[in-house]
Amino acid sequence: PASHLDEPAPQEPNPPPSAGRVLVCDADPELTATMAMILQGQNFDVSTVHSGCRLLARVAQGDVDVLVTDVLLPDMNGPELLKALGDMEDRGFRVILHSYAGEVTDLRHKGADVFLQRPASKEELIQAVRVAVRRRSTMGKTALLVADDPASLEGLSKLLADKGHFPLLARTIDEVRRLVHHYPIDVAVFADDVLGKDWAALEQVDMSSNQDVPVFVLCDRLRKKERRLAQDHGVFPLAYQSGDEEAVARTL
Repeated sequence: PASHLDEPAPQEPNPPPSAGRVLVCDADPELTATMAMILQGQNFDVSTVHSGCRLLARVAQGDVDVLVTDVLLPDMNGPELLKALGDMEDRGFRVILHSYAGEVTDLRHKGADVFLQRPASKEELIQAVRVAVRRRSTMGKTALLVADDPASLEGLSKLLADKGHFPLLARTIDEVRRLVHHYPIDVAVFADDVLGKDWAALEQVDMSSNQDVPVFVLCDRLRKKERRLAQDHGVFPLAYQSGDEEAVARTL
């Protein structure tokens, strides 16, 4: 009789594909390990280093999609690190600065893509890396969607994600200011219910760190008032009802 050794071995299930290759760099080994563990839990392939020299040697190998790094390393300061990264030829990775000093606009010009304030929450870290991976691997847009009730834009958010874009959801103007400051926004979409009387909340949003970003306002109806407000604020009004997601996505 056949022994159990003759029986076919159980097949190991195929592991899910990697969500991306991430290098985490910080002088604090405990923080580095925590960030790596969080990202590994989201199926990212994560490696870690603790100095600028090791960071540069690692990214030079060409197998990093996203770099998450502090700018104050034991052997290198922020300007030195960003210059060294900027001088690399055929740089194929995105840069997330975990803590930073200086103007965001200037740091973007020097090669930073996304910014995290220290200490970042688990959700903020995961979102930042997902945005950076998506921007590296596709031509999709990072779309900021703003509404008092984010569920009202859930259909639009899902459609944009299905089309290869990355929606960021916000419900308050304070959240909008933070996201605009920290992320490379390609298009912003506001439901008019979050803007208040005469859309005054638009004046509280500084888009200067994301230059030439088109801003759309979704309205139940496009009347003379909405068209006037759009012209006054330099934004684009769009008529929007549930079911109009495809038309709005094409416009964006």
